[in-house]
Amino acid sequence: MKKIALCLVLLSGTIFSCKNQKKNQAEDNTTKVEQTEQTNNEEKATTEKAAKAEESKKAPVVEKKKPVAKKKKPVVKKEKVVAVEKKEAPAVSEKKTVHTITVTKGTEITLNSAAVVDTKDLEKGQTVALNIQKDVKINDNVVITRGSKATAIVKDIQKEKKMSGVSTLDLELTEIFVQGKKYTAASEPLHFQGKNRTANTAIKTGIGAGVGAAVGALVSKKSGKGAAIGAAIGAVAGGATNAIAKKKSLILDEHTEMVFVLSKELKFEFDEKY
Repeated sequence: MKKIALCLVLLSGTIFSCKNQKKNQAEDNTTKVEQTEQTNNEEKATTEKAAKAEESKKAPVVEKKKPVAKKKKPVVKKEKVVAVEKKEAPAVSEKKTVHTITVTKGTEITLNSAAVVDTKDLEKGQTVALNIQKDVKINDNVVITRGSKATAIVKDIQKEKKMSGVSTLDLELTEIFVQGKKYTAASEPLHFQGKNRTANTAIKTGIGAGVGAAVGALVSKKSGKGAAIGAAIGAVAGGATNAIAKKKSLILDEHTEMVFVLSKELKFEFDEKY
């Protein structure tokens, strides 16, 4: 029995020892496997690194292109174009020297009627068109040329009536046109008298008493009254022309000559010196 028990003890000890050996061997094997795997992993990692290093050496170096900044186009604001009219600069005219010529008071100016003048068509305040008949000269220089236009105003008018039997007309010179410019004039009134029922005369008036009387006498030789009438009118008026009475009105034919005497001086302006 003792032998059997001893054998069992030895057997169990052997079995235990074997188990421990197997266990230790298994642990050693596991450790070795783990070490081997670790070594293999390390070698693999080293190999991969080496391979990558080789590949990196072989791979061409790619230069990194610097990003090109895009230039922004400047935004141009379209402004509304406003059409501006170009104003031409006023032409600078050269200063002209203006020369003034004075026609003195009392100067006689000879004119004629531009058309027929009939008292039956006239009223006080109306105008009569005239033309300069003779040049007006100052120091042998012509100031008012023949043919220049002029205007006279009807200062007074009396149409023939049954009681008086006489038509009368008073004209005054008011305007003279020289080189396109209008000048205001003033003259003594020029008096015209038509037919007298009893004398049957045509009167020339305004030259003076002596001339008026002579003309009156020439016009009416038969009655002898023309001289007295002409003398009276001539003494009052101081001007002269022919007046012819037809029917009941006083008529001045076209181009009837008449002489006006300036009652005020008359100044004219010229670019050229006279």
